[in-house]
Amino acid sequence: MNGQKVVNHIVSHVEGVKRAVHHEAEDVADLADAIADTYRDPTDGKETRISVTKGDVDSFVNLEHPAVIPREFGWEYVNPNTGERKWVEGKYTLQRAAMTRGGYG
Repeated sequence: MNGQKVVNHIVSHVEGVKRAVHHEAEDVADLADAIADTYRDPTDGKETRISVTKGDVDSFVNLEHPAVIPREFGWEYVNPNTGERKWVEGKYTLQRAAMTRGGYG
């Protein structure tokens, strides 16, 4: 490993750093949950759930829904009667939450 990678490896394993990363993930999850509240439909029987999981050094914000990919990134709707196609924009819940926190995206 070169010097920078060694330093990154050491710092990423410091308990205080891991706690700070996890805390940031929890903050992003809270924002994502608030964003998801703007489009949740309690009558559709498909719950959108935001969770945080923790790895060895990283923490992850997870968006859980039966149709998570189209819900997040968009999909093409085809009218069954006319065959007309229409693009439906995704919600970009995780990206919006991370960017609001000044993070990635």
